[in-house]
Amino acid sequence: MNCDDFDDRDDALVLDDYLVQGLMPRAGYWSPFSALAWIASRADEYIAAVQTYEVDQHANLGGLHSSAAWTVLGDDAGARFGITFTEAARLLREALEEGRIVGAIAKNLADGVTGPVEAYQWTDWSRTFIPEGLSLIPGFVDFKFPSKSIREGFPASNAAISRPSVSRARTKGESEQWYTDRVKNWSGDRHPSRDDDIAAGRLLGLNAERVKELRRTLAPSTWRMGGRPQGS
Repeated sequence: MNCDDFDDRDDALVLDDYLVQGLMPRAGYWSPFSALAWIASRADEYIAAVQTYEVDQHANLGGLHSSAAWTVLGDDAGARFGITFTEAARLLREALEEGRIVGAIAKNLADGVTGPVEAYQWTDWSRTFIPEGLSLIPGFVDFKFPSKSIREGFPASNAAISRPSVSRARTKGESEQWYTDRVKNWSGDRHPSRDDDIAAGRLLGLNAERVKELRRTLAPSTWRMGGRPQGS
C-alpha cells in the first residue's frame, strides 16, 4: 500500500461513520495517533473513531501506512477542531519535555526491548515513518502513552470554547438536517458558493469534504451552478 491508496474524501466519511456508531475509546496505553487526536479534540467520540480507523487502516504497520494515516487523521482533526497533528505533536512534545506527560514507553530497535522513555530523550524528537512503524525518537518505535496522563496533561475543560463539539453535527442525520435547513431558510441576495458552505459547516465541526458531499446531494441545481437566485 502507498499514500495514493488513501482517498482523503472517503477516509473523512469513514471517520464520520465511526462517529455515528457512538463508540467508546479504549483506555490504558494510547498510540501517538490517539494521543494527538485527544489533544486536538478533547472528545471521547473522536478518540474512539481514530482508534477504530487505526485498526482498520493498519496504521501500525509503519512506513507509508503510518504516513498516510498521519495525513488523513491530521487533516481531519484540523478541519474539525482547528488543530492538525503537526500542531498537536508540538504541544505533546512540550508536555513530555516538561514532564507534564509521564509514563511513555517505546521499543528500542537495537535490542527489541520495550521500556520507559525518559524526559530528556524527548529533546531528540524527530518524527519519521520507517518500515518498523512511526518513530518519534531515532532508534525507537511503537510509542505508547498512558491515557490517564494524556488526559491529565490536556484536560477537556481546557479546550477552547469556540471549538465545535463532536456531538453537535457529526452524525449523518444532523449534518443532513443542517444543510436541508440551510437551503430552506436561505435568504441572501446570492446563492452561497461552495466555499461559503464549507466555512459555515466548519463552524459546526463539519470538514470540507463532508460539506461538499452534502452540497452535491442536497443543494438545488441553481446553487451548484452559482449565480444569483432566479427573480433577483
